Amino acid sequence: MDIFKDRIDPLILSSGKDASEIEKAIGLTRGTISKWRNTNLKSYLSYIEKIADYFGVSIAYIFGETDEKSPSPDEDRLSAFDAQIIDFVHHLSPEKLRGILLALDAPKELLDALDREARQE
Repeated sequence: MDIFKDRIDPLILSSGKDASEIEKAIGLTRGTISKWRNTNLKSYLSYIEKIADYFGVSIAYIFGETDEKSPSPDEDRLSAFDAQIIDFVHHLSPEKLRGILLALDAPKELLDALDREARQE
């Protein structure tokens, strides 16, 4: 799953709002959304909580863990540290990430998911 293409961009497009208006509301520099659309940059991961809040959806929805857009009342929000970890991991090459996961004795399902993700890119 491509988080931007499959979840964030459709939210932007269906909002009917100009990208610059959304960028300003979320605290992005002008042209950031265009960069996300046209490159493999995943800097949007640092803004997941702000994006979810802006569009009124759950973080789980953005990450593809559910198709339910509305956040549940008791949904935990990402801490700044969690967002930094996610951003760091998404900047790792698949090879480096595989090495880390192997060193941590990650479940086979996680390694398989990494392989599927790497094949899609």
